[in-house]
Order: sequence, then C-alpha cells, then structure tokens
Amino acid sequence: MNQRPPESVMPMLERLAAPGLAKTPTAGIARLTLSGELSRVAIEDLATGFGGTDDGRVRESIMDFAIMVIRECLRDHVLLPDEADFIREMKIHLGIREGDLLDSRDEDVRSILTREVERLFEDGRVDSQEDLFQVALQEALSLSYDEYIELTRESAKRLVDRWVAKITEDGVITGAERQDLNRRVAALGRVYSFTPEQKQRLARSRKARY
Repeated sequence: MNQRPPESVMPMLERLAAPGLAKTPTAGIARLTLSGELSRVAIEDLATGFGGTDDGRVRESIMDFAIMVIRECLRDHVLLPDEADFIREMKIHLGIREGDLLDSRDEDVRSILTREVERLFEDGRVDSQEDLFQVALQEALSLSYDEYIELTRESAKRLVDRWVAKITEDGVITGAERQDLNRRVAALGRVYSFTPEQKQRLARSRKARY
C-alpha cells in the first residue's frame, strides 16, 4: 500500500493491532495497514487462516474495518486530501466496490450520512468546500450518485420538517427566520430542496406565496 495512514486513524490502527489482542481478521488487517503491506494478495494470505476470502468472518471484518477507518477520518467532520486518498486506496486493496458498504453495513452508512447532513444543516455554510466535501463523502462510502442523494435526502427532509414546524408554530415567520432557513437548506446543496408540502406550510403561515 503506497498511501501512508493519516494521523487521524493511527491511534485506532495501533489499538487494533496491539500484540496482546486475540488473533482476528480485523487485527490482521490493521497490522498490514500499519506496516504498509496491505494488498489484495496480503488479504488473501491473511484470509487463509480464517477459512479463506469466502468465509463470512473475513468479509465481515473487512467491512467493519473500512467503516471504522471512515468514522475516524470523519470525527472532525472533515475529509482531508490524505484521508480521502487513503480511504480510496484502502478500499481497492480490501476489494470493496461501489455499493458494498451500503449492502453490508446499511445502518452504519445511514448513521454516518445523517451525522454529516445534520452538521451541514446546522452550520448553514454555503461554499465550494462543502460541495467538495459531499463529493468526497459519497466516494468514501462507495455510493453511487443516486444512492447518495436518496439516502441524504431522507435525513435532510426530517431536519427541514422539524425546522419548518418550529418556525411556523406561532403562525408567523419573520424575515430573519426565513433567511436563516433558506441559508440552511442552501448549505445542503445538491442534496435537498423544499418539498411541496413544506412550501405550502410556509405559505400558509406567512399568508403569502412562498
């Protein structure tokens, strides 16, 4: 593996690879990663001691390891270039293809996306860096464009629904509230736009066309 593990994942890798831990596929993958020896061949060799690459334990460990690495890289809600590059190369060596993480770790993928969509909405920051972050996040989770949009839209809709309910509770929307909501939705970028139902609720509360 050419890409050196980023600093953000080193503590986790060292913890997983600690000599005193039981011999597991996950520990073996961590040790290969730390030594720079992670490769398809190395994974196949490792898997022979656990029933081969077709053994469910090995495949499960590969998916667990990938999700753990992605979570560590996203701990600060940022994917630095070296982190994105590392994740990309790591998945190649682990044999993870588009859709694999969603198929095998659906709840984890959804949880990660929900957390990041909430952060985007709460920050309400509209800039090119946030757009680039979403592209990197989609790639890190091995999602197609349509999968990413569908999954993030679910989380975004729940957030916007709650916010619309909050600001329309008294039947009046101030200019500041509308501006704030528009900014937060704009921060979601390609992920989201107001639904007809949300527009209607806002229009009824404001007594004007939204």
